[in-house]
Amino acid sequence: MDNKPAANDLFTVNEMSPYGHNGKYYGAGGRMRQRPLPRPVSSDPQWKIRDMEDEVDRASAIGLDCFFLSLCTISNGTVCWDELRDMLVAARNRNNGFKVVPMMDVASLRNANRTSAQVAAAIASVATSPALMRDKAGRIYIGATNGDLAPPSWWQGIKSGLASRGINVSFMLTLQSYAKSKDKYMSLADGLGSMGAGTPMSITDVSGRVQELHNKGNIYLNGIRPQDFRPKAFWFLESNNSELFRKALTSAITSGSDWLIFNSWNDREETTEFSPSTGTQWAFYDLAAYYLTWFKTRQQPQIVRDVLYYFHRVMWTSTPYNHNKQTRAFYEHESESKQPLANNIELVGFLKNPGTLQISIGGKTYSQDAGKGITSFRAPLAGTTHLPLAA
Repeated sequence: MDNKPAANDLFTVNEMSPYGHNGKYYGAGGRMRQRPLPRPVSSDPQWKIRDMEDEVDRASAIGLDCFFLSLCTISNGTVCWDELRDMLVAARNRNNGFKVVPMMDVASLRNANRTSAQVAAAIASVATSPALMRDKAGRIYIGATNGDLAPPSWWQGIKSGLASRGINVSFMLTLQSYAKSKDKYMSLADGLGSMGAGTPMSITDVSGRVQELHNKGNIYLNGIRPQDFRPKAFWFLESNNSELFRKALTSAITSGSDWLIFNSWNDREETTEFSPSTGTQWAFYDLAAYYLTWFKTRQQPQIVRDVLYYFHRVMWTSTPYNHNKQTRAFYEHESESKQPLANNIELVGFLKNPGTLQISIGGKTYSQDAGKGITSFRAPLAGTTHLPLAA
């Protein structure tokens, strides 16, 4: 954020500290729970571009093709718009085939009363960038979070405004309410989808959606979330350790979905990120690499070395909170299927040959024989429901 030492940069002081943002999120323990992996202070005046180049390299290394970069603003000097322009430079500099798709944050743009003409003019100003992702016909891809928060006429206005400048676009829209909205946007967009389930129990077979879109010449975007936790709103969705991520990716493969749209690479405010970070480290990132290869080749990759990943909370969900520091309890949001809370440690083994998985904690050892392939093995958290675990 500011190229300072990690001990006192804005992530540490403002985002993760209960005292950050002038104590606005004190009762929630801070706005974020983890940060990007720290790096040394850079002497390069273009450090923002260098950081984005690193992000491009990391994403490209596991098979991602592009960043859908959220646009909450479209004016020079504002964070979202300046990040788009910088990311276009970074992707162009890497020159490794990785691209960028402008993704309309429809709620923010509509709340700011941004018109179709204004959005079209902004996109037109960067339309010549070679880093923008285009289809085979040369059309620029434009994405959206909750595309149905704007009427079809708003989207048609953007398309017409760009067409009048000789710029053709292909809309790839995620919808807040897919079943209710799809028919209104089917003829407008080339791709439709959702931002993905938030609990394993909410994952459904979308092969019917895929086939319906294919019959009309469109494609389906399958949303993927590793987890979802909103500290400032005091709610979470139960991901059941890594099950949500693995099950959603497997479902996307078996359903014949055309695109994966990960929600998200780095949204640490909503805790949906799978970019390498201080808390989850490389676990979700590595899992994504395996399943991305499977998705793209439509063949499950052979496991050539033994690898173990583990996932767990740092305390029981029933641990009483400190009323002097926390204003209310966190709760499981009712927006998705009620998932039983997972107060356990999950060990996921990717094994070349059969073996035995073990978890030792609290003076106890739990074991399970595992065949070659992928095995998920669980053991209960240590301690009691009344004492938080040490990190």
